[in-house]
Amino acid sequence: MDIIYKNKQIKKICTNFKKSKIQIGDNASEKLFAAINFIENAKSFKDVENMPRSFRFHKLTGDRKGTYSISLGKTKYRLIIEPLDENEKEIKTNDDKVINEITKMVIILEVSDHYE
Repeated sequence: MDIIYKNKQIKKICTNFKKSKIQIGDNASEKLFAAINFIENAKSFKDVENMPRSFRFHKLTGDRKGTYSISLGKTKYRLIIEPLDENEKEIKTNDDKVINEITKMVIILEVSDHYE
């Protein structure tokens, strides 16, 4: 699956291991790069949903509705992603089956401290 990034800062954290380690630490960086690798190798969004349980993949609610969280191990950090269609547009439905069928890529919105 293709990945795009919300901005250059997020892309730098997600593609440069040295920068990632400086910003979020060794353990979180290793989990971040494992999660990104898993997403890149996924054939569909359903595969992403079925990540190993240690990543605690789950839907977000409230003002983050339509996005998903991936925990970066036993750290305070998480990856926030949003599924997109082939035109890089957000998918406006709550139907999981439709989301799985039309998702062609994800955008990484942030790597954040879950507790801030």
